[in-house]
Amino acid sequence: MDEALRAAGRPDRPRRAGRDPSGPRPVEGALRAEAPRARVELALLHEDDVARPSGTAPWLECRTLHAHHHVRLGHDGDVARLARRVAGCAVGLVLGGGGARGFAHIGVVRAIEEEGIPIDLIGATSMGAVIGAGLAVGMANEEMERLASVFGSRRRLLDPTLPLTSFLASGKVTRVLKDLYGEARIEDLWRPFFAVSSNLSRSEPLVHRRGPLWEAVRASSAIPGTFSPMLVEGDLVVDGGVLNNLPIDVMREWAETGTVIGSNVVPTRVGSRNGKSRYHFGPSVSGLRVLLSRLPFGPRLRAPSLLSILTRSTEIGSAWRARSETFRRYADLLVEPAMGRFRILDFDAWKPILEAGHESGREQVGAWLAAREKAGLPRPGSVPAQ
Repeated sequence: MDEALRAAGRPDRPRRAGRDPSGPRPVEGALRAEAPRARVELALLHEDDVARPSGTAPWLECRTLHAHHHVRLGHDGDVARLARRVAGCAVGLVLGGGGARGFAHIGVVRAIEEEGIPIDLIGATSMGAVIGAGLAVGMANEEMERLASVFGSRRRLLDPTLPLTSFLASGKVTRVLKDLYGEARIEDLWRPFFAVSSNLSRSEPLVHRRGPLWEAVRASSAIPGTFSPMLVEGDLVVDGGVLNNLPIDVMREWAETGTVIGSNVVPTRVGSRNGKSRYHFGPSVSGLRVLLSRLPFGPRLRAPSLLSILTRSTEIGSAWRARSETFRRYADLLVEPAMGRFRILDFDAWKPILEAGHESGREQVGAWLAAREKAGLPRPGSVPAQ
C-alpha cells in the first residue's frame, strides 16, 4: 500500500468541496488498484460558514462510492455524524405515508430529539417525505410547524381540474414544495435523505437519492387519482405508498449495523369503531343518494368518499406489513402514534395530530431507552471507545 501511495505522489492540500472536482486524483486510482474491493467513501470538506453544500453531483459522477459525507470541521455535529457513520453507529429515521396523520411525525421527531438521540439518515414515503425533507434541510421546530400549517390549508394546496388524469391539477402543491425546499438537491444535504415513489412503468419502487429535493417529494406523494403523476426519466411515477409506505427495509440496508427508528402513522384498521363499521351502504352506490344522505332528512347511507378510498389504497400495504414480525425486525424501534381518531384527510387538524405524535413518541421512545439501559445496551448513536 505504501508503495502504491509513493507511486501516485504525495497528495497536496486537500481540495475543498466548493472547488472544481476535476476527476479522481492519482492517489485515488492507486488505492483502487491496490484494494479493488475496498469500501470507498468520500468526505467533502466545507468552510465553516457554508449554510448548505452545493455542486456535489460532479464529485459523485466521476467516482464509484459507497457513501459521501458533507463536513464542516468547525462544526462538532458534522464531525460526530461522520464518526457515527464510519463506525457503523449511525441512526436512521424512517417516516411513513399516511395523509394528514403524517403530521404526527413532527411530534415524534421532537420526542426523539428531546431524548438526545441524533438523526443521521432520513428515509421517507409520501407525507413522511414532506416532513422528512423539511428535517433534512435543517428546519427547526417552528419551521416544521409552519410547514404543517401550509399543508393544513386546503386553499393553498387544492386546485381542482377536469378529472381525466387526476382530481387536482397539482400546480399548487408543486409551487408549495418548491417554495419550501428551494433549489436544494438531495446529494447536497448535510443529512443524507431518500424518498420512495412507485414506478408504474417498471412495476417497482423507485428510491430517490439524488436530484432536486422538491421533485423527489412531489413524486413520492403523488397519490394516484388525487395528484397528477410525475415523469421521471420518461417513467410514470406515483405515490411511494403504493409499493412501500414505510421503507424501513431500505433504511436497514443503508444504515447497516446502525440503529433504525421507524414512525408508522397508518392504523391497521379504518372505518370501524368498537368493532362495528361506521359505513352503511349496499352492493351498489349511487352518487346522488350519497349526496342526498348528507341532508338532515336524507336516506340512511354512509359511504366513504372517492378521495379517501384512493388515499387509503396507498396505505394498506404498510398496514399489512406493520403487522408482520418479519417486517418489524428491520427496525430497532417502531413508533406507532395513536391515530385512530384522526382521518386520512383531516389536514386542518394538524395541531392535535402533531401533539398526539409527540405524546406517543415520548412514551414509546422513553420506554425503549429504559429497556435498552436495563439490558445494558448502549444509547443509540454512541460510538464505542477505541
